[in-house]
Amino acid sequence: MTHLALAGLALVGAVLALRSAWMNRSARGWRLAAGGVLFAAATALAAEEAGWERGVALACVVLSVPALAAVAANAGWRPRRRAERADGDEPSTAGGLWLRWVLAGPGGGLAAAALAGALAGWLPAPPALRTVLAVLALPLVWAFFAGWGLGTGRPRRVLFAVGACAICGAGATAAAFA
Repeated sequence: MTHLALAGLALVGAVLALRSAWMNRSARGWRLAAGGVLFAAATALAAEEAGWERGVALACVVLSVPALAAVAANAGWRPRRRAERADGDEPSTAGGLWLRWVLAGPGGGLAAAALAGALAGWLPAPPALRTVLAVLALPLVWAFFAGWGLGTGRPRRVLFAVGACAICGAGATAAAFA
């Protein structure tokens, strides 16, 4: 059996371990650890077979296939419970919806760009590596802010966090490149 086939089996095992940790909250710790170890083993096996540059990318991309299969197998509609909202949070009105979409779109993008600029300026690495890491971090941070902004019942809290990240990131970027 080739290393890529073993890497694929390890990725399937990692997804199943992480799914099991999600479903069974009482024994979550060792299942999360098993998922992480299996993912690291799959990455190492793929890197040994295809080289480190291609192997790590291959393991990360191939992880999405069994994860998508696990999500598709367990997809279903459940009625949502109404959560109690804290005082001062936006109700589910057009204004609250507008705020969420602004946070997920241009607000999250601005904060992500500011943080990526700060990474490019302050990471202790060669300039080419700093640039690559900043470019790779930008969509991840933006996706985080978008998911948080759209999925929360407290958009004002996200507004303050995104604003603080944008201001701090812009200040750090200006200080690094001044």
